[in-house]
Amino acid sequence: MPSNKPVSLRPQGRAGVRAHAYRPGHRWRNLFLEFIGYLTIDSKETGVSPLKLYGSQTRFLDEVCEGLDRGVRHFVCLKARQLGISTVSLAIDLFWILVHDGLQGALITDTDENRVKFRILLERYLESLPLGMRSGIIRHNKSNLVLKNGSVLDYVVAGGRKTGGGLGRSRAWNFVHATECSGWGSEAGYASMIAALAQKHPDRLYIFESTARLQFVLGHLAGGAGGQADAEGVFHWLVEQ
Repeated sequence: MPSNKPVSLRPQGRAGVRAHAYRPGHRWRNLFLEFIGYLTIDSKETGVSPLKLYGSQTRFLDEVCEGLDRGVRHFVCLKARQLGISTVSLAIDLFWILVHDGLQGALITDTDENRVKFRILLERYLESLPLGMRSGIIRHNKSNLVLKNGSVLDYVVAGGRKTGGGLGRSRAWNFVHATECSGWGSEAGYASMIAALAQKHPDRLYIFESTARLQFVLGHLAGGAGGQADAEGVFHWLVEQ
């Protein structure tokens, strides 16, 4: 089990984790796997227990790392249910904003219920971190997670087809984790959000994961958002084995 002694997230001479955390691909993967060794999750079978990756979660992480190795920063995953993709993506969210300074990020859910659910899961992750990592947190409330390194993760509800949501008021984010996009109500809001995403920031990362009915998402990433999406956007298809 990981020690709970203070842990420094800052290398010599630079804010962030270790120097190799800023290089893409497998070096990042190794550091991420080290990071999740600290995390716990509320399991319906075993209660509070360490986060151990399923095969589907490991495959998802491998695909993201392979893409990062090739310079890809925009990922779409069409998934089956009960694969744990949202769970591992939330761990990526926390890791990414902890190790990169000054990111303006968003966790975008389809419903307020899922926003609350994911915020609770992130709170569990935060509580399981060693003391030195938790010291980098300024506040965590229903609106956002704010870190001392200047990174912020906003909680945003896209809304359903009847309720609408907050995408039309979205800011120019350079980090986004969007979940259950197939249930989002506003295609215009989605297109506006995609068009506003940072395209040059060196630490940008965009992860979109959803179950079926993802046609409008695929359309925007293929160029329907005015060509603003990464030209090398990668589409990952995960199915239950």
